[in-house]
Amino acid sequence: MIPLRIIAAATLSSLLLSGGATGSVVKQRPERVVNLPAVDNRSGNLKVLAEGFHSAITTPFIAVLRDKDTYGALVKLENGLPTLDEDFFKSRVVIAVFLGQRNTGGYSVEITRDGESGGIRAREKAPAKGVMVPEVITYPFKMVSLEIAGTSPVVIGFNGRLNDPTQSYRLKTGAFTMSGGISGRSENFNLEGTINVIRVGRLATFTFLLKNAGETNEHLLLDCATGIVAGDGAITIHKLSSMTLIQEPNSGLRAEGRFSRHESGLNLQFISLPSMIADGYSGGGNIEALAIASASKP
Repeated sequence: MIPLRIIAAATLSSLLLSGGATGSVVKQRPERVVNLPAVDNRSGNLKVLAEGFHSAITTPFIAVLRDKDTYGALVKLENGLPTLDEDFFKSRVVIAVFLGQRNTGGYSVEITRDGESGGIRAREKAPAKGVMVPEVITYPFKMVSLEIAGTSPVVIGFNGRLNDPTQSYRLKTGAFTMSGGISGRSENFNLEGTINVIRVGRLATFTFLLKNAGETNEHLLLDCATGIVAGDGAITIHKLSSMTLIQEPNSGLRAEGRFSRHESGLNLQFISLPSMIADGYSGGGNIEALAIASASKP
């Protein structure tokens, strides 16, 4: 198996362009496709939990859920979803895709996983040309679960109209500290890159495309995680991967922060999740990001 760090570095280089003194930037409105393997490729296949053609979520949205509280916030928006307890999320992540309004029937959601790399792709399946479809407005959706090891990263590739409501933020500043291990080592480094955000109601899904500043890709965070947004813009992401920001073994991260300046700004603090791992590693840091103006739509 190719090491995770090598594959992740290659993935990042395809997503980021050299940005000179201001750091790396992401191409405007690309097809957001990331084939990132799970840490443990023996993880299970996708299991369908719910799907249909009529949802209370009427705009495009993708959720990656790793805890009961965040899943509960989704259920409040789409109350026909199954009940899942905290034990369910100890070894599984939930991925939900909502296409938003379609003016006819015949549309559906396809979520696939590459068996070799572990990459996840979500796409809209449109009715074939010339096929008779019901003349009725639909809101197709699909929700699946994936068995993963620990807090392995999950990044979803998607394109088309699922991209339309996504807002990108470029890091203005970012700093992170990792420490731990038998020797008690400590390392400080700056971060650069982008965060893509898609929102609905009190939920926001963050796609982190971050690396240590400079030419190397030693420390990376490529992960999707859905968080809860309070009325004042405060953000809580209960669980996300640390990827290679923190050396193994570690228990992953949580993040807290807020949207600012009418959502043109984003501030987040990363905090290590509690751990009982002897001689494990932990870390934390802060980032400040500014919204990137969306590219003009054709």
